[in-house]
Amino acid sequence: MRKPSRKHRRRQHADDVPPGSGWWFWPGAVLLLIVLVGIGASLEGLSWQLLTMLRYTRGSCRVVAAEIVPMANTYELRIAHEVLLPTGVTGRNENTEQHTPSYNNRVDAEASLAHYAIGTVHPCWYDADNPARYSVLVRRGIDPTVQFIVLGVSMLIGWVGLSMVRRASGM
Repeated sequence: MRKPSRKHRRRQHADDVPPGSGWWFWPGAVLLLIVLVGIGASLEGLSWQLLTMLRYTRGSCRVVAAEIVPMANTYELRIAHEVLLPTGVTGRNENTEQHTPSYNNRVDAEASLAHYAIGTVHPCWYDADNPARYSVLVRRGIDPTVQFIVLGVSMLIGWVGLSMVRRASGM
């Protein structure tokens, strides 16, 4: 009787391994979990940016008040602004970014507060029908390109993780 070749022995061993116990399974599963978080975060930011761009008009807003508010374990920035329109200015609003900027320590909050000095003008998005009702001040403007890149990279990493899991499971 002939001795099985080395290649045949490797293949035979791979067939004896129960699904999910291969070396590739756990790293692939961890990658898939990380990817789920990345996709969720990028979709949340992307949806907010796209909805803001579709519903509201891009404009400029002037900071009229800015302060640091201590919370339980963080420091939040409260920045009041008014929309600058050709017909004049609107009422005061306090919406800043997608989420209110918050920091773990006062030093970081003060560094960010310096960017929002009273009287400075920043990009914002406002409701054209009633600018006094809603406007949101944004630090750098809205550009969904970064969110699309994060989403694409997350999906690519997810594909690698799924391939690793499938390989380990014998699919």
